[in-house]
Amino acid sequence: TLAGILLYGLPQGVEGAGSITAVSLTTGQKSSIAKATTSTVTIGANKLALIWITQGDGNGGTPTLSDPNRTWTQVATNTAGLRRLTLYRSMNPVDTTGAVIITSPVSTGMTWSLVEYSNTDTSGTNGSGAIAQFASRNYQNAGGDRSLSGSVTLGSSSQTGNAVVGGFARGITSSVFPG
Repeated sequence: TLAGILLYGLPQGVEGAGSITAVSLTTGQKSSIAKATTSTVTIGANKLALIWITQGDGNGGTPTLSDPNRTWTQVATNTAGLRRLTLYRSMNPVDTTGAVIITSPVSTGMTWSLVEYSNTDTSGTNGSGAIAQFASRNYQNAGGDRSLSGSVTLGSSSQTGNAVVGGFARGITSSVFPG
């Protein structure tokens, strides 16, 4: 499964405007479980947090998040298949520190990546103003076989200072080749 999003940057002329920057806060992987807990992280005030979650059993239902310090809103999840890739967003007006609990409806392998983005649009609710577009593609081709490559298409944006972010779901033993 491939997914891409276009993030809106702060409009030029706004205090703090500049290039969108990303900091990986935590990643993890667990096998055959229904609940996983990330490492404790601090997410800065007015910074967009995105957590990508891959489930090994894509037919088992969408994972949910629990975090006493933040509200997480699902951006999208791909259709059921061999793997499920789900993206959540969060933005708070104050710094928060804590761990995120990921719960899957079924016991499965899970991987996650939590990234914080600076200089994104802070309008909207819970980071909604920062996400301009989202597109995804299941990694199985039309015949149902696994695809070794793929792409997603995002529309162009006339606003400067934007960034594109991508997420990929793959098998734990799969290789990744740059290019």
